[in-house]
Amino acid sequence: MQDTFGLGDILFFIAMALCLPTPSFIITFCFSLILSLALHLVFTKEKSVPLAGFMSIHYISVYLIDLLGVYPNLFY
Repeated sequence: MQDTFGLGDILFFIAMALCLPTPSFIITFCFSLILSLALHLVFTKEKSVPLAGFMSIHYISVYLIDLLGVYPNLFY
């Protein structure tokens, strides 16, 4: 398990699960995984994926969109 997911990844998943309502977490989690895969394929040549780092980029952009009011009811 340590070769697949690091401790930081697991702690990041738990923190995001506790911060978001369940439907919002599921949707943003799926899209952040897709974005992480795309970023990994485009920008890195390594075998390991910095998953928590790539997912944090997605979550920061989602929070900024919510703060700016682009989508007013993004988080139920």
